[in-house]
Amino acid sequence: MGSGQSIYAGTPLECMLNNWKAFRRQADYGTPLCKDDLIKFCTVEWPTFGVEWPAGGTLKLKIVKAVHNVVTRDGHWDQYPYIDIWQDLTANSPPWLRECRAQAIRALMAQTPGQRRGRPPVKKPCPPVVIPTAPDPMPPPPVYPGLPGTPVAHHTRTETVPAHELPLRETVGPGGDLTMIYVPFTTSDLYNWKHQNPSFSEDPAPLTTVFETLVSAHNPTWGDMKIALNTLLTAEERRLVFSKAKEGLVAGGEDAANIPNVLPEAAPNWSHTVEEGQNYHRRYALAIVQGMKRCIRKTPNWAKLYNIRQEKTENPAAFYERLCNTCKRYTDLDPEDVNGKRVLIPLFIGQSYEDIRKKLQKIDGASGKNIEELLEIALKVYDRRDDEERKKGARLLAMALKGESGKGGGNTKGQTGLQGKGRGSRLGRNQCAICKEEGHWKNECPQRHNRREGSRNRTPPKLFAFEWEDPD
Repeated sequence: MGSGQSIYAGTPLECMLNNWKAFRRQADYGTPLCKDDLIKFCTVEWPTFGVEWPAGGTLKLKIVKAVHNVVTRDGHWDQYPYIDIWQDLTANSPPWLRECRAQAIRALMAQTPGQRRGRPPVKKPCPPVVIPTAPDPMPPPPVYPGLPGTPVAHHTRTETVPAHELPLRETVGPGGDLTMIYVPFTTSDLYNWKHQNPSFSEDPAPLTTVFETLVSAHNPTWGDMKIALNTLLTAEERRLVFSKAKEGLVAGGEDAANIPNVLPEAAPNWSHTVEEGQNYHRRYALAIVQGMKRCIRKTPNWAKLYNIRQEKTENPAAFYERLCNTCKRYTDLDPEDVNGKRVLIPLFIGQSYEDIRKKLQKIDGASGKNIEELLEIALKVYDRRDDEERKKGARLLAMALKGESGKGGGNTKGQTGLQGKGRGSRLGRNQCAICKEEGHWKNECPQRHNRREGSRNRTPPKLFAFEWEDPD
């Protein structure tokens, strides 16, 4: 690993390896990326595509795009994440890659002619895709028709790999016949869909809509769906979608033994040039979309529904509509369905405002009545509440006016009452409490001693009607 890396010192490949964390974080395809795979693809596979890819890699966008086209056209899906990230980095050039460009130029200028001759053999460039004017001849039979391919051969170029086209569209061929041509969706589309929508686990609906549009507008093949799923969904999300897709096929009457043929995990040999193969591709894509739709069903959150209370000034019809909207959003019940109304009517009665709740609870069999009848009764209570408020306000105003008119007479009466009880007015500041004269207080009053003497000579009152006398 280390020695192999030193051979390509100063090349774009070494730069990508030295900044592996940034390279790996550039996009998430749901599969782990490995340095050894990048080295193998860059030094062994891509130089054989006939697009002048050097063994140490390149930052020329034209060559990178050419390799990207060959990878997608020939269905090398294991190489797709690496070349796709490489193309995105080359097009956008983060700061660490700008330094790599300078290093690549210096390394290229330092190379000797002898170093440049040690390249792997270059295959003949692939011919451009043309619209056939006549049906292709049948391929010759295999030399060993009964011999299955070995696992090793499956991962080499000696194994025949079916070419998987990207989205197909119908057009008129040179002979006037309708035929299917290849119209790829770009990588930027996938990135935009990924960044403009929430994750599938958070909210499955937006990405499900994206896949529905993709299926209806592009006629994607198995390979297209594979790329889109790997880019937009995580590994766990993909497992959930495939599980739900299989459930949907079984629920639709599909034989369980035939499901692997409808949802193959490996690249199938479905031709897009014949109607049968097109049907297979479309059936696969529709099964995936149906699986995504089955994931939209959310876990009910009944607490949201039970926590709603009617405000005092809220119209009963508006309150019931708020209950219905919460039911749609946080539960799997339909407010228009019988089961939905069976749940909502008791909540409407029990969570209405106090006066409306008391009125509805007095009705016999209120839970079994139609919501229209209950709303009519609630609206009567709601409207009557305004009349009662106006009457209450009028009574309070009358009481206030009555109190103001009797305020003056009350004071006069109170003063007269006090005088009638014999309580005189308050003493002045310099007035005597005994003789009531001004100029001295009671301690200095000359009548003080006379008053004390009189109180001493006063005969105490008898406590009984008779008193005991000594007979002697």
